Order: sequence, then C-alpha cells, then structure tokens
Amino acid sequence: MTLYNLRTDGDQYRITKFVECEVESTYLCTETECECPAGHRATCRHRQMLPWMLAERIVNTHWFMDYEPNRQHQIVDFAGTPKALTDNLIEPHSVTDSTADFDSASDGSNPSGAAKRPAWRRI
Repeated sequence: MTLYNLRTDGDQYRITKFVECEVESTYLCTETECECPAGHRATCRHRQMLPWMLAERIVNTHWFMDYEPNRQHQIVDFAGTPKALTDNLIEPHSVTDSTADFDSASDGSNPSGAAKRPAWRRI
C-alpha cells in the first residue's frame, strides 16, 4: 500500500510517501511548485494531490491519502482503515442515556414516571 501524508513546513507543504510503512520520499511543494524530480513539469503528482488533501482537511493529522492509480484515492489511517468509516460513527456524547429514565429506584419502582423497560430489555 502506498500512502501519502501532508504536513506544513513554513509557508509550504511537505508530502511524504510511505510504501509498506517505510518512508520512500518526501518533497516540499505548493500548488505551483514542487521539489520532486517532476517538479519542472507543468504539474506533478504532488501538486495534483495537494488540493484534494487540503479539501479533506488532513494537514498535520494522522490521516493519509491512498493514492494508488487503480483505487479511488481514499483517505485512510496508517492501518488502511478508511476515514469515511470513522466519520460515520455516532459520537458518544450525542447519544442520550436511555437507561436513565428506567428502573432508577432500587426497589424496582419507577419514580420518574417514565414507561417501564420491557422485560427483554432489563439488565
């Protein structure tokens, strides 16, 4: 798997290429210049990746771009887990504690007036 991460380096960006978990290369670049061997061309892989990486907000994070030509250029962590999977998880603080209204008294009564939890839901 070939992964690229993005870090700030002064007023430029540093794109580092990892192959099989080892650093293969690293280059400073902007949207108009790159110090890679293809940097003298009108564009290079790094200048093509930069806007995508910036749009995905992965600068200075633990996320990487999986930039294999035959893949969809997805954002992943170092283990290869897609960022989309973690973005779609429910935040723990956004879930209400549904057990708070049920069986709050130790004698089994329900002083809050909330409906009793079905027997199959009792813990």
